[in-house]
Amino acid sequence: MKMPLCLRGRSNMLVKWSKDSLILNTYRIVDTLAEGGMAELYVAENVQPAHVSVADTLMLPQVMDNPHQIAPASLVVLKTIRSLFAFDQELIRMFQDEIALMKQIKHPHIVRWLDAGEHDGRSVLVLEYVQGYDLARCMESFRLEGRSLPLHWRIHIMRQILEALHFIHTMSQPGGQPLQLVHRDVSPPNILVGIHGRAKLADFGIAFHQMMSRESSGEDIRGKFSYVAPEMLAGRKVDQRADLFSWGCVLWELCANQRLFWGETPEEILKQVNDKEIPPVRTFDPDFPAALDDLLQCVLQREPEKRYTNAAQLHSALSQAYPMHSWRADAKELRNVLQGFSSLQLPAFFREVSPVPVSNATKATHE
Repeated sequence: MKMPLCLRGRSNMLVKWSKDSLILNTYRIVDTLAEGGMAELYVAENVQPAHVSVADTLMLPQVMDNPHQIAPASLVVLKTIRSLFAFDQELIRMFQDEIALMKQIKHPHIVRWLDAGEHDGRSVLVLEYVQGYDLARCMESFRLEGRSLPLHWRIHIMRQILEALHFIHTMSQPGGQPLQLVHRDVSPPNILVGIHGRAKLADFGIAFHQMMSRESSGEDIRGKFSYVAPEMLAGRKVDQRADLFSWGCVLWELCANQRLFWGETPEEILKQVNDKEIPPVRTFDPDFPAALDDLLQCVLQREPEKRYTNAAQLHSALSQAYPMHSWRADAKELRNVLQGFSSLQLPAFFREVSPVPVSNATKATHE
């Protein structure tokens, strides 16, 4: 494996990238998107017109009508190792593995790889920008305002994530051997809800790092505690059913409009994950379908053997528990519903970036 520049005689601390920095001679930093435990994420504008990828998003009307705002189709997300850990060889290896994995994944409900390279001594992963919100932000707004999306939209979103899980769980190596890939961090921050109605699964850093190891240390869980399967917390053998448990936690919270496993300390959360009785959603919503409650009780079993076997089986059970044969996703309906939540606002960088030509602002195509 080629040694990154940051390990070739570099001793100075790398700094975070600032607004307007040009990365890989192609991407201009617009804003910092997030800073996690190990990675930094930036929103950037692709300033090379010949390399602007067609975004599979719909543009908000106020963006389309204002030529002084950036065209969402030219936005990308840049992911790199935090400057604080830029010399950590293990994290560098993990990140390079993630880049290699993302190049292999092409699925409509998984955040799309666009480009990769090295800048300022750090590897950079370029991903599509999903115009919308992460599910964690949505759920926080739902709880704050005491209401949620219509149930058919909640089921539609989580059905798409199941399809993404089925895809990664059944991926194979070039020779045909199963990768036995497990995402290990299916949680609201890693589920992106586009205003066009398409949900996407993000962040595969943990998945590839532990792909070849079927056991996890309970002291080294990088996922969100509230959504981690009990067997993973205990350091036992982990397979795709761990992702199904995490998926069930998210769906339960989305339907009940409250947290399932929560506490003031990690220890309190872990105890709840292992011991708390799972209340039926009908406890909080008497009109909630009994068949969906039964599905949740099954997928949230502590013993993996008692859950659904795989994502395909769970997908089939979900279709039976909540049939939506005659319903069709309407992007305008979802956009109107989301805009009805006062705490969900258009990201500030749409209003603050420098003007772009009208010709660029109108290049995005609609689904």
